[in-house]
Amino acid sequence: MLQRLWRFGWMILLMGWGMSCAPEPGGRPALNPGPPTPTVQPIMPAPSSLSPPAPSPSPSPHPAPHASTLPGRPITYVVEAGDTLWGIGQQFGVTVEALRQANRLETDWIYPGQVLVIPETATLPAPMASPSPWPSPATPWRFSPLDGDLARAYPETVSGSRFVMHITPGTWAAIHQEEMMRMGEEALAGIEGLLGVSLSGSFDLYVAGTLFAPPNTALRGWSRSAQRRVFILMDGSGDPADRRYAIAHELTHLVAYHTFGPPVSAMLSEGLAVYVGSRIAAHPPYPPLERLCRALLEADQLPSVARLSTFRGHIMDTLPYFASGCFVGYLIERYGAERFRALYPRGDYLRIYGKSLAELEAEWREALRTQPPPEDPDGQQWLEATARLQAAYRHLFAQFEGAPSQEARYRRLDAARIALWRGDVQGALAWLEGPSDNR
Repeated sequence: MLQRLWRFGWMILLMGWGMSCAPEPGGRPALNPGPPTPTVQPIMPAPSSLSPPAPSPSPSPHPAPHASTLPGRPITYVVEAGDTLWGIGQQFGVTVEALRQANRLETDWIYPGQVLVIPETATLPAPMASPSPWPSPATPWRFSPLDGDLARAYPETVSGSRFVMHITPGTWAAIHQEEMMRMGEEALAGIEGLLGVSLSGSFDLYVAGTLFAPPNTALRGWSRSAQRRVFILMDGSGDPADRRYAIAHELTHLVAYHTFGPPVSAMLSEGLAVYVGSRIAAHPPYPPLERLCRALLEADQLPSVARLSTFRGHIMDTLPYFASGCFVGYLIERYGAERFRALYPRGDYLRIYGKSLAELEAEWREALRTQPPPEDPDGQQWLEATARLQAAYRHLFAQFEGAPSQEARYRRLDAARIALWRGDVQGALAWLEGPSDNR
C-alpha cells in the first residue's frame, strides 16, 4: 500500500506553493503588479519508513541547557527555544548530519522540549557555551513582511551575478545563505534552459526566515514580477528538493513575465510555474506530474482546466495547481515551447494551436487515459488525508502568533506533509492526530 501511494509524492511537494490573483476585468489576471503569485509549501520528504510518532515530550518551562551524562546512557540534550541543529552541533563538536542520523531527522526542524541524542563522538560543551546563531528566546517572534520597510526587515544583502539576496539576520536563511544563493542561481539557469529564454537585468530575492504576516501566513512564496521582486520562505522547513521547487516556481513567474510577457490567465501562469518547478526539483523515485494527474482522473477528481479561475495557494486549492501544471506540460511537450510562449500573453488557442481550449483539454485527458492506470485506483485515502492536513493548517494559521506550542504544531503538520509525500498515509494521520498544541 505504501509503495502504491508513493506515486502521489509530487502532489504534496506542490501543495505548498503557488497562488494567483483573480483575473482583472477583461480576463487578464492581476498577477503583476498587485498580489502576483503568492505560494504555499511543501512538505518535505521523509523516509518511507517513517513510523507514527510517539507522544512528543512536553516542553518544560525551563528546558535543561546542558547535556545529560548519566553513566551507561547516551548523551542527550533538551532543546531550548531558539536552538538549531547547527548551534547544538557547534556546542558538542558534531555535524548537523550526524545529529540528523542519530535522531532519525529528515529536516533541520527541532522544537523546545525535544530530547536529542548526541552522537558518541561528541565532546561536552564548555560551561560557557557559545551563543546560538538564532535569536535568543527573549527576542519577540515576528512575521516576515511582504511590503513596507523591506530594507529594515531584510537588512543583510548578498550580491550575486544575477540578483541581490536580502536576508533577516539570525535566521536559518542567514546561516545557509551560500546554499540559498546557489539554489537561486541554479534554478534561474534551469528555467532559462527549459524555456529557451534569457532573463536580462537583475532582480531582488527576499528570503524570509519566519512565516509571512497575515493574511499571507499560509504562503511560501510571492513573485512581484513587474517590480522584479521575489519573496521566498526559508525557515528550515523542507528538504533540498522542496527548496529547489519553491525557488524555481517563483522565479518561473519572474522569467516568464519578462520574456513571454504578462500572462493572460492565472491557469497558464500557475501551470507553467508548477510544470517548470517540478521538472527542476524532480529526482527519482518521485513520479512525474502526468502520473499524478492520471491518478486524479481515475478517482474522478481532476478538475477541468477550462473552468479554473481561482488559485489561492496550494493549501487552499491543491487540485487546480496539479491540473494546470499537467495541462501546460502537455502543451509544451506535445506542441513545443515556442507555441506556448505565444499563447502565454495572448490566450488565442484557436490561432496558435488550431483548436479551442475545450478541444485541447479533451485531447489531454484522452492522452492521460492511455497511460497505465495507477496502482492504487482508489486514491481516496490520500485525498482524505490531504483534506485533513489542509484543515489543520488553516486552523493553525488563523491564530498563529509564533508561540512555542504553535511552532511545535507547525512542525508536526510538516512531518505529516512529509509522510504524505512519501505515500505513508497512516504515518501522516498519526502526526495529524498527535498533540494539537496550537493554542
